[in-house]
Amino acid sequence: MSWLQKRPQINNLGSLYQTSVGTKNIMIVGLGNFGSQYNNTRHNIGFACLDYLVEKTEDYPPFKNKLNFKAALSKTTLDKKNIYLVKPLTYMNNSGDAVLLIKNFYKIEADNIIVIHDELDLPFGTIRIRNNGNSAGHNGVKSIITNLDNSGFNRIKIGISNEFLAKTDPAHFVLDKFNKSESQYLIALKKEVITLLNEYIYAGSIQNQDRSFLI
Repeated sequence: MSWLQKRPQINNLGSLYQTSVGTKNIMIVGLGNFGSQYNNTRHNIGFACLDYLVEKTEDYPPFKNKLNFKAALSKTTLDKKNIYLVKPLTYMNNSGDAVLLIKNFYKIEADNIIVIHDELDLPFGTIRIRNNGNSAGHNGVKSIITNLDNSGFNRIKIGISNEFLAKTDPAHFVLDKFNKSESQYLIALKKEVITLLNEYIYAGSIQNQDRSFLI
């Protein structure tokens, strides 16, 4: 679904998709670092997408810190599926600790996990969906692969590269805030991610593809 097509209201996204048969547990993980100093930074786009989902829809309760899971958690049931929104409290490089704890407790299969994260190898404006693969140098994804001993989870990769990346240390670049020209598209970005998540929840799958959220 292109962003150029007419979009439904977010509150009604669930009604777009046919109800599927069967019950399963789905974990949706947004990657980032906790602390106000990281708000609106490129590395925290996973957190930002889940925060927007909770804020703008009525289906998900507010996040609650669950120290036994090392994560902030929002739980709901949609289309006879148990949905767990997860923001690890471990800082980016140890994200897999929280994911493993929740996976084991709720008995969630790796292919029912979706990880939302920033991607330096993609230009800003692009979202790439992949069903498996390596970490591509992303420490949060690397931690999840290591802890799960499995790379067969879904990824929503959000491109953050721009013309300034080549002139900046990547470690600093990801911790910078989105610039003014990028910030005007962040709402469109978050809406596109919510659309993808609803496609997975209600249609039962998410296909490898690239999408743009630029208007």
